[in-house]
Amino acid sequence: MFVRMLVGSAILVAMLGAVGGCSRGQVSAPAQGQAAYDALPVVTTEEQFQRQVLDSPKPVLVEFGTDWCHYCRDLAPTLGSLATEYQGRAVFVRVDGDRSGSLVHKYGVRGYPTVLVFRPGARPVTLVGVHDAQEYRQALENSAGSVETVRPPGKMAYVPTNDMKTPETLTKGNDMSQTATSERTVTMRGQPMELVGTQQKVGDKAPNFVVVDNDLKEVNFYDIPGKVFVLSSVPSLDTRVCDIETRRFNEEAAKLGADVKILTISMDLPFAQKRWCAAANIKNVQTLSDYRHASFGSAYGVMIKNLRLEARCVFVLDANRKITYIQLVPEISSEPNYDSVLDAVRNASL
Repeated sequence: MFVRMLVGSAILVAMLGAVGGCSRGQVSAPAQGQAAYDALPVVTTEEQFQRQVLDSPKPVLVEFGTDWCHYCRDLAPTLGSLATEYQGRAVFVRVDGDRSGSLVHKYGVRGYPTVLVFRPGARPVTLVGVHDAQEYRQALENSAGSVETVRPPGKMAYVPTNDMKTPETLTKGNDMSQTATSERTVTMRGQPMELVGTQQKVGDKAPNFVVVDNDLKEVNFYDIPGKVFVLSSVPSLDTRVCDIETRRFNEEAAKLGADVKILTISMDLPFAQKRWCAAANIKNVQTLSDYRHASFGSAYGVMIKNLRLEARCVFVLDANRKITYIQLVPEISSEPNYDSVLDAVRNASL
């Protein structure tokens, strides 16, 4: 019996080694892909882009991404593996969106990651979001025009800027692509803070966004049931004014009834929000984190550019998810006008 167990264990070890296991000295395929991705050249200026991309006699795959983009990290091993596969036949480069604003603007990038495949004399192939390796192969091998120039978007994080042109890639089936507006600011203890993202107006259809709940699950706003919504963005629940504001909305939510859903959104990490909710006994407000994709801050134009926090702002939406009220608090350290918000909620409920 003992001998039989030893033999069975040896067979199991051998099987694990043959099926995806890594023996000593071996590096997994994803790790190899990541290492190859990390070694790709990073372009930050238009001069570099001209020399390494536009003047190249070979096809060039360009990835626009950032260090904070979760989906860029997911895609990195795939692109690194492809770079190894196409070595000598194609060029792969990266553009850091946080350091290359002029290139992001010039090529209309509104979502990370965005991949453009260039070939001399042909329109670039554009793939927004995360796609499988075969689609990037197709783009590289057919970028002379035998495939669609624009692909439907995959998973992505939205660019937190307010001066980008809406690209062709996002106007196809993506409800966050709206016209950006001129510079807007709020103050923090009197110091001006620039806001970036798409400014919304009363009467606009509320754009969708993806955030993370307190259990680290992604939440699509359009999947949340409710007839009237209050979307309250705050810089951080661990600050005095945000604490007071969210407690007040929690109290008011109990009086407004089940048809009114109040969401408080910040860049706080989900576990910090969960801890705060437990300490404050918050039962009637749902706290959501925008830390992963900055999707709410970008879509609603409340991202503070240099801090990557969200300004204090309240949106009220009716049953058709049309924006009926907006209160952007001019000084971040001030509370909103609660009476005005509550009047707007009652009007939206009629």
